[in-house]
Amino acid sequence: MNFTFLLIGIGTIGLIWFLLPFFTKKILNIGNVTGIITSILMILSAFGIMIVDSNSRLNSSPLLNSISFGLSDICCSNIIMILFLIIAIVIAVVMIISVCMYVAANKKPASNSTVVVLGCRVYGTKASLMLEERLYAALKYLNENPSSKVIVSGGQGHDEGISEAECMYNWLIDKGLEPSRIILENKSTTTYENILYSFEIIENRKLNPQIALVSNEFHLYRGMKLAEICINSIEQNKNITCGAIKAKTAWWLFPTFYVRELYAIMALWLRLKK
Repeated sequence: MNFTFLLIGIGTIGLIWFLLPFFTKKILNIGNVTGIITSILMILSAFGIMIVDSNSRLNSSPLLNSISFGLSDICCSNIIMILFLIIAIVIAVVMIISVCMYVAANKKPASNSTVVVLGCRVYGTKASLMLEERLYAALKYLNENPSSKVIVSGGQGHDEGISEAECMYNWLIDKGLEPSRIILENKSTTTYENILYSFEIIENRKLNPQIALVSNEFHLYRGMKLAEICINSIEQNKNITCGAIKAKTAWWLFPTFYVRELYAIMALWLRLKK
């Protein structure tokens, strides 16, 4: 019974947490959809175990009650074992990826590196919360390293009023950064293109090949991995090295985008194995 109450508690908290981005910002993606479905399944599983257990106890015949109770125990045990196995596998995968994320996010950049800010959603002409988080992290580094230049990278989506690069440029100018330090890359539509096109700018303009990649903490592992692919695939980029500047994600958004990133990383690993 304690296990069922634990399932209900965790499922309820998870359901609320994964629904928050939808009710506050209309965000619905594979991350919170997965979290919502998983939370509901946890709650339903708990109630299923409680119903089976309750039915077995209500049986009036002592003999049948004994048999039913025994079957109920077996059923409950099997359900718990299956759930435990699934949870153990998921936890193992999540832990491995989380360690990779942590290591990548804490790879410190060199002083006065060329900063590359990876794009994120723009609402009309206004930066989304996660894009602002990245920009604050980038601005802090740029203020501490006055010789650094910054590449703001991101094209314009069909539902965005301006390109992500232009939005970032305007934001940094408003915060007092000198326009001469900012370079726009406004063609990219994916994280890979963010990095690839930024590397081309670094090479063409002879910028410092030591770069500081800026993104949210959960996103930096994939960004660094894609940067490594770019470095290995383009001969003139062999001298580029990467460090990371992590932006802290709002607590109520983190689970949704963290889970979505888990899928993206697993998809990347599968592509790299082919």
